[in-house]
Amino acid sequence: MLVSNSSTRNLPDPGRAGSPKHISAEVSQEVPQPRGTPAHPSSVLELSKPIEGLPVTSSMPMEVPEEQASLFREVLIALEEKQVPYAVSGAFALRQHTGICRFTKDLDLFMTARTVCEALPILRNCGFECEIVDPVWLAKAHKGEFFVDLITGMSNAVIVVEDSWIARASPAVVQGVKTRVLAPEELVASKIFVARRERFDGADIAHVIYGTYPSFDWDREMQLVGAHWEMLLWSLVLFRYVYPAHSHYVPAAIWRELLHSRLWQTTSHQRVEVAASVATYCLVAPSFFALAHTALRAALSTKICVTFFRPVPQPHVFIQRPPLLNAPAPMRWPQ
Repeated sequence: MLVSNSSTRNLPDPGRAGSPKHISAEVSQEVPQPRGTPAHPSSVLELSKPIEGLPVTSSMPMEVPEEQASLFREVLIALEEKQVPYAVSGAFALRQHTGICRFTKDLDLFMTARTVCEALPILRNCGFECEIVDPVWLAKAHKGEFFVDLITGMSNAVIVVEDSWIARASPAVVQGVKTRVLAPEELVASKIFVARRERFDGADIAHVIYGTYPSFDWDREMQLVGAHWEMLLWSLVLFRYVYPAHSHYVPAAIWRELLHSRLWQTTSHQRVEVAASVATYCLVAPSFFALAHTALRAALSTKICVTFFRPVPQPHVFIQRPPLLNAPAPMRWPQ
């Protein structure tokens, strides 16, 4: 939490006579500022207590309340004893693949829709209150203020958890229980559509790609996103912005596939229509050709330009047409 400059003026100065020797432990020391220079927001006094409602992120493991840890262990042990196929996701998977720790009140378990029908009776027998929140993707198991999410896919029903997600899960230890967490490729796929104002997982995707280099399986990721490759593309553009010195962590073949092959194919019909329109106009107004040729070569690929503006044999005249009244001389192909 940031404290305004006006409020910091009222804080006691340890260097002045009559001031307390120690400021409250909740307040960090103020970074000295050059005279006449206003304090930068990052150097203003900060309170150690986080803003309510915002996730706390750190590279240091955070203490989990014993009641919450006990509940998580109870769920994991119950599912392990019954050999229920699942994989842990959320903050625990993020920590496994990136080292980033984030406090969470819930435990995210990914499983197929068929497995949820098996898991809910098991958790009910353990004293949990279970409900299907959204038949498309989410069920919950409550006990006190903590809960477990049983997730079968994305809320937009575009991506669905399959058995292969569980089979590819990585071994891990969560709250002292040997279990599995989502593989990084599935973790990215699970976050790729989470792009709302109040919840955006693009930063997590960037950190996962960075933290799992060079073992990240890009062929698997392309398979997971399938027809929704644009979502992956814009996530990779964000990764390149966040980690500009590590853009090579995304293989050049993936950039070519997304930018050249797929992006080009999906818009090729539009480029052909534009080029055809310009070529048609050149038939009527040859003087327009030089400008059109320059613009099209800049906007389109060489293939399209060559298709519509290929030089003809001698006399190297781009187009021959019957002379019109006051018509300009035929336009020649630029050398």
